[in-house]
Amino acid sequence: MEELNAILPNLTESQLIALTAVAREMAHPGSEDMLTVNQMHEVSGLSESTIRAAMRDGRLPYTTPHGQTRPRYAKREDFEKWMGR
Repeated sequence: MEELNAILPNLTESQLIALTAVAREMAHPGSEDMLTVNQMHEVSGLSESTIRAAMRDGRLPYTTPHGQTRPRYAKREDFEKWMGR
């Protein structure tokens, strides 16, 4: 917390706590509404390469933390729609 306060000295403690929580969520979405490629593979039985190909081709919308290429997350709702459920 002290490091953030040094970088952003005008924020209150509650703002710093909120900012930290947002940063953690962005780094690790992992909520029940988001699935990793591995989780989608385990649920569907499809290969991870098939799922990644659907993401790459734009058939399955996805997001990555901080604009990285991996890990890839998809909303459960989008995955189920793509699966035809």
